Amino acid sequence: MINTVFSQEGDRQDRLNYLLEIVVEENDSEYDYSYLQEAFEELLDNPVNINQSEDQQKLAGLMLLDDIRLAFLKEYIHSFGEIRSIYELQYVNGFDRKLAYALEPLIRFEESREKSMLTPAKMIKYGRHQLIMRYGRVLQKASGYKPLPDTQWIEKPNSKYLGNPDKLYLRYQYKLPQKIKLSLLAEKDAGERLFGKDIPDSLQRLISGKHRSGFDFYSGSLYYEGRSWLKKIVLGDYHASFGQGLCMWSGFAMGRSSGPNNIKKYASRLRPSSSANEYAFLRGGGLELAHKKFGLTIFYSAGKIDGNITTLDSSRNMASEVSSLQKTGYHRTISELQDKRSLRKKVMGTNISFRSYTFKLGITAVNTRLSAELKPDDAVYRKFDFRGRELLNLSTDFDILLGRTSIFGEIGRSGNGGMAGLLGLSGSIESILDMSVLYRNYGRNYQNLSSAAFGENSARGNEEGIYLGAATRISRNLSFAAYADLFRFRWLRFRTDAPSTGKVFFFEIMWQEENYRISFRYRLKQKENNFSGQESYIPAINAYTRENFRLQLNYTMGEQWKFASRVAVTNYEDRSVTTPGYLLYQDVAWYTRDRAFDLHFRYAIFDARDYEARLYAYEHDLLYAFSIPAYYGKGIRMYLLLDYKINRHIECWARYAVTRFDDRDVISTGLNEIKGNLKSEVKIQVVLKF
Repeated sequence: MINTVFSQEGDRQDRLNYLLEIVVEENDSEYDYSYLQEAFEELLDNPVNINQSEDQQKLAGLMLLDDIRLAFLKEYIHSFGEIRSIYELQYVNGFDRKLAYALEPLIRFEESREKSMLTPAKMIKYGRHQLIMRYGRVLQKASGYKPLPDTQWIEKPNSKYLGNPDKLYLRYQYKLPQKIKLSLLAEKDAGERLFGKDIPDSLQRLISGKHRSGFDFYSGSLYYEGRSWLKKIVLGDYHASFGQGLCMWSGFAMGRSSGPNNIKKYASRLRPSSSANEYAFLRGGGLELAHKKFGLTIFYSAGKIDGNITTLDSSRNMASEVSSLQKTGYHRTISELQDKRSLRKKVMGTNISFRSYTFKLGITAVNTRLSAELKPDDAVYRKFDFRGRELLNLSTDFDILLGRTSIFGEIGRSGNGGMAGLLGLSGSIESILDMSVLYRNYGRNYQNLSSAAFGENSARGNEEGIYLGAATRISRNLSFAAYADLFRFRWLRFRTDAPSTGKVFFFEIMWQEENYRISFRYRLKQKENNFSGQESYIPAINAYTRENFRLQLNYTMGEQWKFASRVAVTNYEDRSVTTPGYLLYQDVAWYTRDRAFDLHFRYAIFDARDYEARLYAYEHDLLYAFSIPAYYGKGIRMYLLLDYKINRHIECWARYAVTRFDDRDVISTGLNEIKGNLKSEVKIQVVLKF
């Protein structure tokens, strides 16, 4: 007897928010989740066949299914035949009502009857167009936007922003389901210049050739996906990812997830970029071919990137030496604009793979060339950082499925001889306990400019660690999950002038009924850094600890009201001094019966006097926009989000957020300094679909 009823249509945006929260609420970190949002949207438009292995991998790549559940799914289909309904899916081990509800709008149970042949008539009939126009700005005027006499500006070139505080975003996209995707994007960040020539001549010479009228950032891509030997073609801006991210991974990636069994990465190989992220993408083209169980991917990228210039070649107006590569994408001041597109980066790579039902093997080679010498400073902790113009990376990755157990890993080598590797295992014991183990060892001299493997450090080098995770369903309603990650750094790090260690412990217990969910989460993180209170030529290191406690209740009332309540506490301890941080918020969401209009509101109270005791919380935002602010200081924060679907072609969004601080009269510093204790932001967006 099944007492759960699933709507055949449901509310699209409600489902989309639900899917995002499953992933985002697990992490509470400042990642760019626009890729996930777009991928979920695409699956809502074009559900995948849950009975096909290749389609199942697409769900795993979006962090909805792990290897264990994939193995259970394949085992069930092998024993009982293809799954025919969402109700039958709940009989598969590891699939409960919550997961079935999340997957229901993304999957189908039979092959699409649509013919795969591509014709102009089909492109016109089935093609879908989307145009997004977005505007946003902080309402209070920061010091960087205030009028400044030319004489003072010339004397201090970086004392003022070049543009206004408006943030603009424009994107057009054409999609032919599971075939073609064309994307064009233009963006201007707050403080960047759009039009105008009212810059003093002496400053104009400093940024000669670095500024043209129009948006600061443009992006475009053309993508084709086939079903036979020609799998993918991508031109323009795109992402490439292989194996476990040790050798090559661009775009969305997380170093560690709060999901105990989400330790394995599912590489998409090639995919188009439609994000406004101005650094983590490739610009060029790629090709993916397949024949039976073998695959070949070739890609090339050649584009200009930002770098902190230390030596300038004036004849080319390009850098000949840079101290680091810029990743912010901001070009608001004279110095930021000088660093814009100051060197060229070329990336060439290939991946050869073999795939069967139970075994996968891949070999990846990537060559990166810079037009300028990358020369970091001489700090001791940077001794093993990459220096030079050219870097070669090689790796071998594998994935073995043994019943309900997956064994995977990757071994990589950089051009200087540095080695790195990881080995992971995830499996299930009697369908009761899911477990995962991952060991990583990244040599201190391993160098890579495009790595995103599992780890604590942002740079995948100088790290060794072991991760243990487990999850179990104690009863129909009660579940428990936990993990421990122990790691060490054999060489020095920034602000840590000695080898050091660290650890992270996490557990969560959750009770879920049909209309409400309550969970308690605890997380402890301990690392070591320099002991600043001691005067010594070689500072001693000191362990600091950050504890997070979180109690959350999500509940619904009928079909129109949804609520979420959270109490979060952080304790930051350094040298036996404990600094607490608190966050309490109440979310309210209301929907009309026809789902044409919905409203999201939050009222939050926070008190985190020390920045190290800050707390993060995901906020609902516009389509393809994300807000995960750090709650720091003492005050209140509120936001109101309105979404109005005028008809099936036009959807309008509006968002207003305000933070009032009770412990200061000045917000932020430098060019972002705002006089007063209020900071508010407005965003407006119109989405046209035709």
